[in-house]
Amino acid sequence: MLIFRTKILHSLLVFIVMTAIAYGISLFETYEADTMIDTGRIEEVIKQKQKETVKILEQSANEIKTHGFDWFVDNRANELQKLYDEEGIGIVVYKNWYLRIWPQNTVIVPDVYGSNIFEDRFIKLGNIYYVTVLHKFDEVDLVGLIHIKSEYNSASDLVEDHFNEDFYLSPDIKISTDPLQEPRIFDYTNKYLFSLEQESQPIQKSAYSWVIFLFFTGAMIAFFRLFLLYFTYKKYDSNYYSYVIFALVLVTIIRLLMVKYQFPHFLYDFELFGPGIYASNWIAPSLGDLMLNTIFALFAILFARRRLKLDEYLKDIKKQSYYVYLGIFIVLTALFALQLNNLLSTIIRDSTVEFQPYKIFNINGFSILAFLTILTNIIGFLLFFDWGVNWLKKHLEWKILMWVSNIIIAISLLVGVILIPEFSWISIFYFLLLINLILYFRKRSKVKFSFVIIFAAATGIYLTHIIDIQNQERQFGRMKLLAVNLSVSQDFYAESRFQQISEQLPADPYVDTLLSASATNPEELFQYLKRKYFNNYLTRYDMQLEICHEADSIFVEESTVQWQHCRQYHHNKALEQGEPVFKSNYFYMGEQDSRMQYMGMHDFLISAGEYVTLIINLKAKVLNYNPGFTQLLERYDDQAASLIGNYSYAKYKKGKLESKFGECPYSLVDEPYLEGSGEYWRFCSTDYCHLVYNYSPDNMVVVSFPTVSFLQLLINFSYLFVFIFILFTVVALYYTYKRRGIVISNSIRNRIQFSMIGILLVSIIFIGGGSVLYISQAYEKKNMQIVNEKLHSVLTELQNQFANHETMYQVDEDYVKFLMQKYSEVYNSDINIFDIDGNLLASSRPEVFKQEFLSRKMEYNAYVALRYNHLYQIIQQEKIGELTYYSAYVPLINKENNMLGFVNLPFFSNEDLLTEDISSIIVTFVNVYVLLILLSIIIALFISNNVTRPLQLLRQKMRQIDLKKHNNPIDMETDDEIGDLVKEYNHMVSELSRSASLLAQQERETAWRSMARQVAHEIKNPLTPMKLSVQLMLRAWDEKAPDFEERLKRVSNTLIHQIDTLSNIATEFSTFARMPSEQIEKVDINAVVRSASTLYDEYKDVDVIANINEAVVFNVLADKSRMVRMLNNLIKNAAQAIPKGKKGNIWITTQQVGDKVLIMVKDNGDGIPMEIREKLFQPNFTTKTKGMGLGLAMVKNIVEGFGGKIWFETATGQGTTFYIQLPLV
Repeated sequence: MLIFRTKILHSLLVFIVMTAIAYGISLFETYEADTMIDTGRIEEVIKQKQKETVKILEQSANEIKTHGFDWFVDNRANELQKLYDEEGIGIVVYKNWYLRIWPQNTVIVPDVYGSNIFEDRFIKLGNIYYVTVLHKFDEVDLVGLIHIKSEYNSASDLVEDHFNEDFYLSPDIKISTDPLQEPRIFDYTNKYLFSLEQESQPIQKSAYSWVIFLFFTGAMIAFFRLFLLYFTYKKYDSNYYSYVIFALVLVTIIRLLMVKYQFPHFLYDFELFGPGIYASNWIAPSLGDLMLNTIFALFAILFARRRLKLDEYLKDIKKQSYYVYLGIFIVLTALFALQLNNLLSTIIRDSTVEFQPYKIFNINGFSILAFLTILTNIIGFLLFFDWGVNWLKKHLEWKILMWVSNIIIAISLLVGVILIPEFSWISIFYFLLLINLILYFRKRSKVKFSFVIIFAAATGIYLTHIIDIQNQERQFGRMKLLAVNLSVSQDFYAESRFQQISEQLPADPYVDTLLSASATNPEELFQYLKRKYFNNYLTRYDMQLEICHEADSIFVEESTVQWQHCRQYHHNKALEQGEPVFKSNYFYMGEQDSRMQYMGMHDFLISAGEYVTLIINLKAKVLNYNPGFTQLLERYDDQAASLIGNYSYAKYKKGKLESKFGECPYSLVDEPYLEGSGEYWRFCSTDYCHLVYNYSPDNMVVVSFPTVSFLQLLINFSYLFVFIFILFTVVALYYTYKRRGIVISNSIRNRIQFSMIGILLVSIIFIGGGSVLYISQAYEKKNMQIVNEKLHSVLTELQNQFANHETMYQVDEDYVKFLMQKYSEVYNSDINIFDIDGNLLASSRPEVFKQEFLSRKMEYNAYVALRYNHLYQIIQQEKIGELTYYSAYVPLINKENNMLGFVNLPFFSNEDLLTEDISSIIVTFVNVYVLLILLSIIIALFISNNVTRPLQLLRQKMRQIDLKKHNNPIDMETDDEIGDLVKEYNHMVSELSRSASLLAQQERETAWRSMARQVAHEIKNPLTPMKLSVQLMLRAWDEKAPDFEERLKRVSNTLIHQIDTLSNIATEFSTFARMPSEQIEKVDINAVVRSASTLYDEYKDVDVIANINEAVVFNVLADKSRMVRMLNNLIKNAAQAIPKGKKGNIWITTQQVGDKVLIMVKDNGDGIPMEIREKLFQPNFTTKTKGMGLGLAMVKNIVEGFGGKIWFETATGQGTTFYIQLPLV
């Protein structure tokens, strides 16, 4: 009891601690921004950096004064460049008002020093806020820029807002220059710098959510363990089952309330508990809820297995009733299987996580949790069926249980195939295999390693099948949604954005402010709309803005009515020439020069009370392929992009292909897609599955996605098999360790298997790592080669263009821009030209400089290397946010070899290809090696079994060696080491047989000598009194004794008694020594007990009570007559052990223990004294005045002859219990 209380207290403590930790982390995980702004720390960091910057500037000024400016540029400029990356301090140097030293090219600084720029202590240059520190002397101006925050006006993930990392501030906190805003930040002179605007909504840190979930899961497991331990402790309570039912109902109600009201709140803030990952029904609205439900269900099954004793409820029922319970149990099992299959289907179909293991880089933590949830449900099914089988096998014959289980479940599952679309033939075979694995396990009462392999393989095949089928259903559902959207759109991305703009733009207060101004600035409004609404994907369209006030008219030259109302004219034009875009204020206006056109009309009632209409005309640009900065300027991962995914689609109008998207090779006509009927129909070809949507008689949309190949399915199976195999092997090793204190045996088989798998794992690391390294280096060289080729090709073109120019300032600016665009298209690369002073002249991607991602100054190190160190070329890595790229620079010279400027070529494309190719190589390696691991496991099992089978046979034969029997040699002829071992074994068996024969002969002679001495001793005992009696009789005869007749009678009685004794001695020795022919048959032990107990019904002083279950049959292979003799001897022995004057009770009980039957014969006698217990089963030992002491020896001989064993337990004054254990049939 003390141990139980300690375990309960331990579980309670773990539950409380883990729950408290989860809640504590949630308080840190969800916080208000103002609670995390440490103004003291921020000011201290700024003050330290200001002092450090002052020190650097003063040191730089002294070195310039001492060594001169040119020496400083040559020897200190590189050190100053590193400061910005390492400490966030940029040093800018002006001489005679002109910029001479600047930090990296992401720091935007003016080319000419202006006191109105740097005099403020806090400034914003480009996209970055700085605190400034100035130092001036003579003609030199030193400026220190301390990085505070980068704020990019971009939707790209490559450039994200961030504070100086030393501040530990969230990027959602905004910077303000309003001195009334709290909290305020001051510099080291206590002068105001800036304020911080706090976010009112809590900031979520999803990284902590996983930790919270893990601790809460641990708390739940501790709670369930506490529950089990407590009711184990209370199992003898009279109201035990009432408490159990109440507790289970209470836990169920709490779980339902958790789902309905979503508490604890810190758990339901996690993405895992949101519908974005998975949602099915009200009881499982999220993947997290489904996992908790699974844990609850598994706990209920485990609790029932451990604490619900069905035999206590169903004590006195007829055997026929067990068939009813068998039927009910099998039907429940079939329903469980059907529901489990449906649950697995919904997990895959109704979730957004990736379930295709061959897409290894798409598998995330949610995918693994979903797989674990699936496996846990399957384990729950196994435990439930095993619980029922383990109970029913005690009361029903095994064959009946096995055949009825298979037949009823097969019929139920066949009905499921007919009625439930998700249920397939593979599902039937899988669940039948599972139940037969459990039946086999319960029959053998042990689990072999092959059990885990078969289960892993079967589950891998089943899950691969379910994933493939349900993934197709999920894909077709998404394709149907996409087809409907495509049927009402021309440019799906753009029209999806138009729907959002139509909702957001009329509610924009800044647009209202600009339109309400006394003098509306169209250019400012145009730039605002373009920056705020028509960015990212919509930059593919040229935009024109027209503002129509309430009274405005426009001149229409081609119309008879040349002056028309502005809004009315555009509205009529849209209705006559355009097609409305679904749920938006935009119209598709057709194509001009193969360029799509849209027109949008937004009506505003501005603050001045006037109606104003914004007319927005969009015309698709002629798109050029411009790699590189595209990913910096654009991002397409909005709702439309996520919907279209990796699908291909085609639109047909009047039987001809109108437009298409993706890699699927569509036909030019719609004939291949006319075979089906109805509005929707689908089919799969060799490479693609297609969904056809006929939304009008003349129009059709076909959406397609690649089919999953057999190789990909095989890879899926390999991953799942290895995952399940490793998981269950680890669990098996853990339980082996807990039960036996060992982890794994050092057998030859295990060494062979683990050696082969280990070699594969080591090879995948070295070969895979080496291959990735080799490919990376090869790509590096290839990139350098491509950069050189492109750079020199561009340089040659430009030098031909500017060969006769003295300076670049003589060239027309528009002409240079034209050349940049032209060569950018030809060479598929961005191109920049800088003048002799490192200032930007022209760029094929001016947006990068307009949005101030890059400075208009050339990268300083490259500029110094080419301008002052006279290098011919430099290629280096540069970085903007998270975008890393190669940047090549060469000087541009004229025919006089005079330097005109510098050509810069950023290079991106092969970096993406390298990442993609390395990823493909890794995926290929992993997929191939998973297949190899699968094959190695199979081959290792095959080889190890073939190698170890002779050793196992040898071990089995050696274990079966019995000197009392004939030992057969092993019939195996091989020429290897095992063959030599077998030969030695056969030789040893032959020698043992000879030795055993000699030993047996000696033992027989010894036994007969001992028996002869014992017989002589026992016969001699009665002969002595017989001899004395005869001698006394002769003396009386000689003496003519008067009482001769009386003496004759007395002597005669003595002789008769002694003769009877001799007869008993002869009978008992004859019975002990005789070995009659046995009739081995199936004997019902309960029937023998009933028969033996009824022989003693007439005894007045002893009651023999048989405690047996009439409905249970315990069959053993034995001789029935010897079984009866064994029980008779034990009952007789027990009756004789009860002292006179005491009412004797003898109890005979039978019960099953594993695969054996245990017979207990208990009496209420005086017990067996300590000094004679060790001699109890020895022949001829007895404490009685009658008998030869051969009864218990005979009982032991009978029991051991039939493969059983006998022992006893005794207590002085309380009685003795004899135990006989025999193997069941």
